[in-house]
Amino acid sequence: MAPTILPLATLFLAFSASFLRIGEAETDQLTALKLNSHILQESIAREVNEHPGAGWKAAINPRFSNSTVGQFKRLLGVKQTPKNLLNSIPVVTHPKSSNLPKEFDARTAWPQCSTIGRILGNPIASSPYFLKYNEIMHFAIGADSSFCLLIITLIAEPISSLKIR
Repeated sequence: MAPTILPLATLFLAFSASFLRIGEAETDQLTALKLNSHILQESIAREVNEHPGAGWKAAINPRFSNSTVGQFKRLLGVKQTPKNLLNSIPVVTHPKSSNLPKEFDARTAWPQCSTIGRILGNPIASSPYFLKYNEIMHFAIGADSSFCLLIITLIAEPISSLKIR
């Protein structure tokens, strides 16, 4: 009996290992399909434009019309996450029937976050000039798993100093 179990166990392990490699290859193919798909889609622009109350008109920017998701991620500086780091992150799902609140105020939801509600360096509100205004938003995660939104102003300069391309 023992001599037949060893070859069967070996066969089972070999089959399992090849199945895992196939699953990984399918995941890699799916990722490649996503990265190679176009970032801008006519169907989305059409759907927005079909709603007269949207308040704006969607159009495809010719500069990015043929850009893929992968090219756009590279343009934005997205860094790859090593696969071994993703294994320890739990997947959280929520039912589609989640009832979202009709109103939400971050100031009352996170009163410990002193930067919410405070607008730092808002020259556009008091200036008669148009400004180029850039900000970076960060989420600060505390040791107690609380988080806080921090907004840091980088540049505020008159539009006249911009170079038009």
